[in-house]
Amino acid sequence: MTVRLRVLAALGAAAALTLTGCSSDGSGARPTAAASSSTDSAGPGTSTPTSPATVAPVSLTPGQQRVMAANRTLTTSLFTLTSASAGVRTASNLATQRQAVADALAAGRAALARERASAFGGVRDCTSVRDNAAATWSAAARARSAVAAEGSGTARMRASLGPLQAAAARVTSDLAALRSAVAAEAHPPTVLSTTEVQQALVAASTLQSTTLADAAATDAKGRAALGNAAQMSGSASTIASKAC
Repeated sequence: MTVRLRVLAALGAAAALTLTGCSSDGSGARPTAAASSSTDSAGPGTSTPTSPATVAPVSLTPGQQRVMAANRTLTTSLFTLTSASAGVRTASNLATQRQAVADALAAGRAALARERASAFGGVRDCTSVRDNAAATWSAAARARSAVAAEGSGTARMRASLGPLQAAAARVTSDLAALRSAVAAEAHPPTVLSTTEVQQALVAASTLQSTTLADAAATDAKGRAALGNAAQMSGSASTIASKAC
């Protein structure tokens, strides 16, 4: 090949490198199709490391920041509402007091039946009459005490509704604030679902209604239990005085 042909060939190769993308610093290093697997410029058994891709941080607009702040506030309010609901359920657990009333009344009725049998069931046993009369009076006293404990329990039930109502009002207010912030932002970020928040408010309202109804029913049963206790005590006294 002549010198002229060799020069033309070199110029053609240089042009090809330029078209396929030479390095911008003029070093003439040949680019690779995939930098992570390039071995053209490295020695045998080596590879060229690549830099990890850099993701630019997401910048929130002032409106989006207000939305997120309102969402955090509402989340905190919902947690407070959940805690208040748990407090109402705890205060409403009067199973022990109710059972104490039922047990005392059952014991009083059983003792009164034994007293009546001892007084009028054939052979009169005044000792048994007096013992069972005393057992009836004792059971009636326990019933009155248990009813008083129930009354304290229903008072706690009603008192526990105060924090629940306050928490529900706060959630309602914070939900309105969040809606306002979302409406003012063209591209609001994802926030709490309005439907879920409304469901929590409905659940709180239902809990309040059922708690008030349960407290009223418990008080009514307590008044009835006091009447039964008084009747048992009176009957025990009447039987004892007539029989012995």
